[in-house]
Amino acid sequence: MQRHRKAATPIAALATLLTFSITLTASPALADDKLPPSTVPPADSSNFLAAPDARQDLLMDLKSWIITQPGIEDSGYVESVNDSARLSTTLLWHGPANELQHAILAEGKRRGITVTIKQRKFSRAKLLDAASTAADSAGRGAFKDYKINSIVALDPNIDGIVVRGGQTRSSATTGPAADLAFAKAASAELGVDVTLQAAGVITPFATRSNDNAPFNAGGYMIAGNGTSCSTGFGIWLNGVRRTTTARHCWQHDYRARNNSSTSYGDGLVNSPDGAARVMTTAGFYWMFDGAWNNAAGYKKTVIGFSDVSTGDSVCTSGGNSGVRCGIQVERMCVLFNDGMGFGNVCTIEGHQVNNGLAAIQGDSGGPVFTTSGTNQVRATGMIQAGVDGWTNCTGVHDGGSNICSDRILFTSMRTITNSLGASLVVG
Repeated sequence: MQRHRKAATPIAALATLLTFSITLTASPALADDKLPPSTVPPADSSNFLAAPDARQDLLMDLKSWIITQPGIEDSGYVESVNDSARLSTTLLWHGPANELQHAILAEGKRRGITVTIKQRKFSRAKLLDAASTAADSAGRGAFKDYKINSIVALDPNIDGIVVRGGQTRSSATTGPAADLAFAKAASAELGVDVTLQAAGVITPFATRSNDNAPFNAGGYMIAGNGTSCSTGFGIWLNGVRRTTTARHCWQHDYRARNNSSTSYGDGLVNSPDGAARVMTTAGFYWMFDGAWNNAAGYKKTVIGFSDVSTGDSVCTSGGNSGVRCGIQVERMCVLFNDGMGFGNVCTIEGHQVNNGLAAIQGDSGGPVFTTSGTNQVRATGMIQAGVDGWTNCTGVHDGGSNICSDRILFTSMRTITNSLGASLVVG
């Protein structure tokens, strides 16, 4: 795979995507009631998904138990770092042990999971507040001469926040000494330790192809101006089934990529958190499986959420690139601005462990998931953007100058539904 790395591009310009001129043979359309049960492929019909890791499932279930405990936000809990090979998790913790910490340790023991505590200098709330303040301070104060690409609020390897970007002053006033002075000034301004990292250019992935309502997750839709996105997991909102996509997928006339007679409707509402856009058309409890051009229409049933931690592995199912797995979660809160006037959003960062494709432009809004038994998946999140990247990808629907990346940002599906007062459409 030939990679042509892109130069840094202003965030505000990234929402304008490319018009696609490629026309390929359309995949068979699915009927309104989807494929009948007799056409559901056998469990071994696709080799695109890694076998479910029962140990990771156990760790994710514990994470779900932890984050739903009353008082967890003020308990001292910062995040979890999972190690499925050892069936263990490390709790990043601020402050002394307390009743809730003891309860988590006991629950882990009951489930056969080794739980250890790693002390942190700063609380989760302090880190998130500092990251948000830094994002809102671009061009002012300590950040006057620094271009911010993104801000990592929860990095298991750094006790503080990470500002990714670069100084904008002349070369005579930049360099290691200037970076050190900047980090010191930023730390004093924010009240937490600040680490600088160069680069980290963010590209929203706003760009399979022949679905019908109610829509599966991972469908590929394109607007009249050529910008394209993918459908996310179906949700129940106010008693009505809806399909979803990313909030920066803001066009009003999305159609199926290879069937212009199929409309995805218009935007109904944006989620207060999680950067999702709820569409007026219905969503279903299936997610497209396999490659982008899987003509058999393979899909898997969505059965619930999966709440991941650093160290867990996820897959994506974008409309442009199809299913991509082996994406390891590395950071739990990376703030970036999608450039559409919506402001910053807290995302989860994952990296394809073999430096292969994790997603491409056109996958925005598509599902991030974990497998859960035969022909079943759990909803983890929604594809939002890529970090750095290259062009001329192969093995996708629309490659060319669309930006591909081995490193993605995605938002939590549980966060999206909770902020809307909604629930998943499950089968």
